[in-house]
Amino acid sequence: MRNKIFSFLFFLSTLSYGQSNSQLSFHSISGLSQSTVYSILKDKQGFLWVATANGLNRFDGTSMNIYKPSYSEPQGKMKGRIIRSALLEDDADQIWFGSDRVVNCFNKKKQVFTQRQLYWNKTGLGRLDSTPNIEIFANPLFLKDGYYWFSSASEGLFALNTKKNNCFNYPVTIKDEKGNNIPLMYQGVALKNNIWFASPKGLLRFNLIHKQWDLFLAGQSFFSIAHCRDTLYLGNNENIEWFDTKSLKKGFCKINNFQAEQKTIRYITTDEKMNIWAGDQDGNIFYKPAIANEFIWKGNINGNARTKYPVYCMYADTSGNLWVGADVLGLLKADITHSGFNRFPNVKNEANNNKDLFVYSIYEDSEENMWLGTFQNGLLVVNKKTGEAKPFAFPFFDNKLLYAKSVPLIATDSSGNLWASYSGYLYIREKGKNDFIPVKMPVPISALQTPQLNSIVDYENGWLAGTNIGLYFIKKEKGIYRVRHVTNYNQSKVIGLWVSPEGKIWTVAGSNGILILNKPDDPIAEQRIFKGLDVKSIRYDAAKHLLWISSSDGLIAYSYPDGQHRFYTEKDGLLNSFVYGTISNNDEIWVSTNNGL
Repeated sequence: MRNKIFSFLFFLSTLSYGQSNSQLSFHSISGLSQSTVYSILKDKQGFLWVATANGLNRFDGTSMNIYKPSYSEPQGKMKGRIIRSALLEDDADQIWFGSDRVVNCFNKKKQVFTQRQLYWNKTGLGRLDSTPNIEIFANPLFLKDGYYWFSSASEGLFALNTKKNNCFNYPVTIKDEKGNNIPLMYQGVALKNNIWFASPKGLLRFNLIHKQWDLFLAGQSFFSIAHCRDTLYLGNNENIEWFDTKSLKKGFCKINNFQAEQKTIRYITTDEKMNIWAGDQDGNIFYKPAIANEFIWKGNINGNARTKYPVYCMYADTSGNLWVGADVLGLLKADITHSGFNRFPNVKNEANNNKDLFVYSIYEDSEENMWLGTFQNGLLVVNKKTGEAKPFAFPFFDNKLLYAKSVPLIATDSSGNLWASYSGYLYIREKGKNDFIPVKMPVPISALQTPQLNSIVDYENGWLAGTNIGLYFIKKEKGIYRVRHVTNYNQSKVIGLWVSPEGKIWTVAGSNGILILNKPDDPIAEQRIFKGLDVKSIRYDAAKHLLWISSSDGLIAYSYPDGQHRFYTEKDGLLNSFVYGTISNNDEIWVSTNNGL
């Protein structure tokens, strides 16, 4: 029997976008703090950060973490409610953004917000004892040579150095034909030693070396800007124009297969493949491949002709998804690629569209059926030949329980027994049998969650089960499975388990490292290693006496029992240091990260 278990979620990177002229299908992502989305960022760990009109959101693919402002303004909290700016991640795992009140900096590791004031540089010395800009909106652009650069529609540019404790201000020095100041559209494009901005009076350029402003295409009105190599793409009220920054030539971009009246291009962006994406006032999406000269209409984010909500922002990730932020519609997602992978299985929802499945784990039986443990879609049994998926019918279900339809793990033990959990019950299908045996899991009175199986290991003529509410010991006595909650472990989440050759119990405690117990009921752990590390899984290679420990900071090769270990990160070739798990295939190790395999 082949048994392959994947207890992690992975995203597969694609090499290119297999675009066609077909329209994109958008679906909404729920759980935001507010339904107007102004900007989107995918961080180095693969999380999606979403700025709204009421706070900051972090999306991990299934759930949303919300960071809202505190009106009592305690230290360490966000200030300001509306985030219209871009989101900028720096090298210190911090996210910068401008709210309607002040510039905020969020430390992801410490989960703390700090605020930075920008200063008018009237003295020319960049000192922070200059005049502060109180409650100014500023948009973070980039980090260069220790300076964070910000743009403001009315105040121009700011360069802030947090280590040197200074700030320089570079207001727009060019006037329009009537002698008035020219406001800039704060979403700028950094190209070599210049920053380019769209404006109602033309195309503005700021030279970072000479600290000088220039104006091009005077008299024209532009709303948005992006670039592909040395060419700028500018959105206005009627068209998308191109501008060559070397030759200073310009022209209009043609849009194919689009018959309706084009409205103001609200947002233009470039993805990592140098493809251009644009969105307009009525919610239309346009796409230009990097090697093409023309745009293609790819559809509309509004689900019907009665609504015309505008596009506010877009982000195309390397996994083949287009994320769109909009007014009222919130965060939307569309599949923009047909990669070398097939969607499996093709499960339909009530509207007869492909249903998105969050797959926790996979088990393959001897009859070539794939068993999929899912989030809130139960256990699916998929025939590999026909692709047909049938939900497995468990005998017990309580819809009052939180996440009652989830099956986090489907796995076999060393004897070939198959284990799963569903709606508060533990299920065992003994080797050679066809039916599952349901076993009610005892729940501590103080528990706030339904027990769900995360891991299972053999232990002293029985089994240890790691769950979301602690550790369980299971034993079969006189044909009856008896389950007890290990009270000394409390209700700490157990993600993974391993029993050493000496019988010591290694428990993966999530964000608190690995806890090593002599016995399940030991009141005090013998040892805790990698304290504070967010550990995702643990797997033992008996042939090489190595433990492979997956974590949010990288992959650890841990030599057992001497304890010598080494971290593997992006510097060693991992696609991302956020590692979910590993599997072995002969002399190869496959590593699941937040940016692919």
